[in-house]
Parts: sequence; C-alpha cells; structure tokens
Amino acid sequence: MSTTRDTVPATSFDTFVAAEVRQLMRERGFTQTSLAEKSGVKQPRISRSVFSVRSSLPVAILDELAVTMGDTASGILRRAERKYFEANEERAKLQEERAKLNEERARLDQEIAKLNEERAKLQEERAKLNESDVPRLLAL
Repeated sequence: MSTTRDTVPATSFDTFVAAEVRQLMRERGFTQTSLAEKSGVKQPRISRSVFSVRSSLPVAILDELAVTMGDTASGILRRAERKYFEANEERAKLQEERAKLNEERARLDQEIAKLNEERAKLQEERAKLNESDVPRLLAL
C-alpha cells in the first residue's frame, strides 16, 4: 500500500531534474524554506529530492514547485531531458575517445616491447664483441 512517505530511489535523470529545479530556485530567489512555505511542499522533501537527490521527485510535487516559481513541470522536464541527452552524447563521445586512446596505447606498448627485444639482442651482441676483443687486446 502506497503512502505519501513512500519514495522512489533517484535515477541519473533525477539529478538533471533536480539541477533544473535548483537553477530555477536561484534565478527566482527561492530558498528551500521560502519554496516550502509558498508551495506547501515540506522542506525535508525538497531537500531529499532537489538538493541531496536521494529520492525521485513525483510529478505532482514537481508541478507544485514549478507553478510556485512561475514555470511548468513540463518545462523543467523538457530542459532536464535536453541536458540529460546532451550529457549522454558527450559521455558516449568520451568513451569512444577513451577506446581509441586505449587502442593507441596497446599499439605503443607492443612497439615498446619490440624495441626492448631489439635492445636486448643488441646488448647481447655487444657483450659478445667485448668478449672477443679481450684476447685480441691482450695480444697487443
């Protein structure tokens, strides 16, 4: 049975919605207390859903907060959605870039390994040459 105390855990999208509400609060000069007083939404609920983002903000409460600040829930959700998708696109680009860098790193690691093998061979040849030079130098 659902009660008004039931909360839904926050999702990553909720963080974008909360950021939009916080931005609107700053722009319109609202504090948690003043928004709670004017909207009728309890201040701990605003704190949980908008500032610490521990729980999802129900649309009915979002609508109350939005109307109190002279906006709409759909406007807040639309802006949050746009930023959410932009962030996800940026994240996908960064992941793609990271994959390319990891491929380049693997290629360079292989190249370094080959160079280290070549250096080891050259050091062996040098050691052999030094050994063969000893009797010749002693004979002088």
